[in-house]
Amino acid sequence: MPPKFGAKKPEAAKPAAAKPEAAKPDPAAAEKLKGKKIIFIVGGPGCGKGTQCDKIVAKYGYTHLSTGDLLRDEVKSGSARGKKLTEIMEQGKLVPMETVLALLKDAMIARADKSNGFLIDGYPREVKQGTAFESTIRECDKVLYFECAAKTMTERLLGRAKTSGRADDNEATIKKRLDTFYSETEPVVKFYEDKKKLKRINAERSVDAIFADVVSSLGAPPVSAATALKGKKIIFVVGGPGCGKGTQCDRIVEKYGYTHLSTGDLLRDEVKSGSARGKKLTEIMEQGKLVPMETVLELLKDAMVARAGKSNGFLIDGYPREVKQGTTFESTIRECDIVLYFECAAKTMTERLLGRAKTSGRADDNEATIKKRLDTFYTATEPLVKYYEDKKKLNRINAERAIDAIFQDVVKALGPAPPAAGQDKLQGKRVIFVVGGPGCGKGTQCDKIVAKYGYTHLSTGDLLRDEVKSGSARGKKLTEIMEQGKLVPMETVLALLKDAMIARADKSKGFLIDGYPREIRQGTEFESNIRPCDIVLYFECSAQTMTERLLGRAKTSGRADDNEATIKKRLDTFYSVTEPLVAHYEKQGKLRRINAQREVTAIFADVVGAITAMEAAPARAPGAWMHEGLPDLGNGAGPQIRVPRPSPAEPTASTFVINVLKDLATRTVASQHWSKTRASTLEEIDVETYRSKRRWRSLLTSQRQEQVDEPLYQKIDVNSLLAECQPDAETQDCFIKLVPRMIAFLESSLPFDVTKVVVGGSYGYDTLVKSRNDVDLFVFSKELPKAGHVMWMPSVMKAVEALIRDCNKGQIPECTDFTTSKFSVGFTCQGIEFTVFLTHDWESERAGGYTRLYDESMRQRNSENRRMYSWAAARRQRQFILDQEEDVRDVIKVVKHWRNGVDWADKSRRPSSYLRSHTHVLP
Repeated sequence: MPPKFGAKKPEAAKPAAAKPEAAKPDPAAAEKLKGKKIIFIVGGPGCGKGTQCDKIVAKYGYTHLSTGDLLRDEVKSGSARGKKLTEIMEQGKLVPMETVLALLKDAMIARADKSNGFLIDGYPREVKQGTAFESTIRECDKVLYFECAAKTMTERLLGRAKTSGRADDNEATIKKRLDTFYSETEPVVKFYEDKKKLKRINAERSVDAIFADVVSSLGAPPVSAATALKGKKIIFVVGGPGCGKGTQCDRIVEKYGYTHLSTGDLLRDEVKSGSARGKKLTEIMEQGKLVPMETVLELLKDAMVARAGKSNGFLIDGYPREVKQGTTFESTIRECDIVLYFECAAKTMTERLLGRAKTSGRADDNEATIKKRLDTFYTATEPLVKYYEDKKKLNRINAERAIDAIFQDVVKALGPAPPAAGQDKLQGKRVIFVVGGPGCGKGTQCDKIVAKYGYTHLSTGDLLRDEVKSGSARGKKLTEIMEQGKLVPMETVLALLKDAMIARADKSKGFLIDGYPREIRQGTEFESNIRPCDIVLYFECSAQTMTERLLGRAKTSGRADDNEATIKKRLDTFYSVTEPLVAHYEKQGKLRRINAQREVTAIFADVVGAITAMEAAPARAPGAWMHEGLPDLGNGAGPQIRVPRPSPAEPTASTFVINVLKDLATRTVASQHWSKTRASTLEEIDVETYRSKRRWRSLLTSQRQEQVDEPLYQKIDVNSLLAECQPDAETQDCFIKLVPRMIAFLESSLPFDVTKVVVGGSYGYDTLVKSRNDVDLFVFSKELPKAGHVMWMPSVMKAVEALIRDCNKGQIPECTDFTTSKFSVGFTCQGIEFTVFLTHDWESERAGGYTRLYDESMRQRNSENRRMYSWAAARRQRQFILDQEEDVRDVIKVVKHWRNGVDWADKSRRPSSYLRSHTHVLP
């Protein structure tokens, strides 16, 4: 019969010979178990507490400790303590309470890092044991007492006896055990009931009913760090003092919704709080000691868990400073996703810090102290940088440039911003950008739109002023920026707009965005981060009219900037900034010009017409600029369309664009041998032969027209054609979100080291056109075979295809329609055609040899290199388009649309896909 650990010894029994020392408090144990729930479990044999403990462990992540199990395990271990326990039991003595306590404490400390708390089962059995536990280890949080009648427990134990084979499952023994339990337990129950810690649970019901009371008593399960931080980005931010990482962190917070945590700020806040931990920190600092790493980690973990529900991720600034801190963070909390290292020369950081010293008043902003700080930083950081670079997590950011240029690289490293909480509320809401100079009357028109359509009018100026007045952390930051005379970062304005739109989405049909965008980049950032606009209302008004209105307002407004000189400057700024913006949205077919020189009612009638048309037709109808009933561009080989001749009132293409169109069309005809000699002008082309080729009918007029007697270029309204070729907003949005995910997937999943990924195709050089949307992804790696080993490539490509087919990891949507060649894998993902090309990274091995390599890869028919995409080819292709004027870059969108299937064999290459860099900027 097994010994009854902890049972009362008959009076004849003698205590163990050696009397152990009295239990003493253990500060280390108390610190280790801080924040962990400790629950005593009390209940007689057969009450069902074992079943309930299993359910508590599963739901709450607590650790179930039974003193009986701990004693048996220690005996089995053969340790010195285990041998001592065996000796005591063989002598029929009671195991000393101090030994049981030591076993409990050791077990709890060993499991503390991976447990939310502890269920102590079978202890205490008397008041003295409970008080000894609480004075030695820590006070318990709660006592769960599973109450059950002796009759019920007896029946359960007898029922168990039929299958258990246990010798003590007989009625006489059960009675003795229950008598002992009741006599011992009553004082313990009363003791903890008096301390308001006891919870009586009726254990005579079903398992689920009992557990419902347990949950009611314990409350909601604690959230572990791993659970709370699941799906949250963790980014370590590394950089020397004065590198500008604080500024970049502010921008990241605004754009990505991440939380910026500085270990220095956390320590200072904890000290100010006056908490027990804060007092301990004060004591450590006053003694000039270093704060233990464990304490810093605990502060970080607590802060991250507390903010996890409202944050997309965390920027950990100032930690780690050495490799050990990083590995401890990742083993205790979670691995980081990425490390941003803001590289800056010591000279630059010194100059910045000395410049700051003129206004900061900080004692450590002097040259000698700065040098020491930088020396310390470089010494500590070099191993850290190497460690994370080896793990492929480090992103070096050149922090010696302008703030915007630095942030562009940060965005490339981090990828697209996650949607904000509640951003789905903006689905189906109309967004109208309102553009117009000062004094154009757009404010009056916005009021009328709000009254008629129920839209919300948002002015960026008002939002900024309201945020400052609110006294929020962001408001204080804005005040600081404005007082320094700096521009408010675009990311902050976007964040304010997004927050305001989400907050008002439930009660609004749509939004009038007034005063934003003021430049193209602001518009594209808004549309990629929030949602595409539907239309742009441009209230056109002459400078003279706006000046007169503003001067008239000056008589009553008292505004200092309503004077003629200031008005002229404001108007000059408006026109210089707005013209590119207007042209951008006009090309997209979204701009609605409103003549704002008339009286208010007449202006509003045009506004109503524009909004009514927008609401009636969510997307611009294809072929709107063509004759009714004729097919649209891009619906197969040779669509039959008739391009209208522009009327004198309509805008016409510049002479330069016309000449380019003529040249492109002429060279196309010549390259296809559609005429024996190269024609110098379109007039010299055999138009009837040219027109008879099915693929090129779209360049001319409809077959219904009997005679073509005018040059081709006179029949093309290039501006309308360009606008019509633009893809819809949904397509662009899909590209913006999907392409970075695809690149990240390739970089992280391919079975070799990727040097860089360059994006080409329609998406690669912003040459998307309707029905011609594709992406080429050029993957460069030194591990891929060179030209002499091209026989390896087919097997490599098959492996890559298999990897992309297996989309179960959820990193990318499902891919279909695979076509694999020796050097590429083609597939479709969410309606977008992707082609992945793999090539050896020639750049690093043949620096300076781009032209020669280009000749090898593109012109020499017998060269193996010719069949492989090279970095030189990418560079040459990209440079071709960059060398052209803006008008030509626009025309290429049209040419790509027309050129499907054309082969310019044996001609100087004019590629149909122009590459641009994604992860690295090409020289």
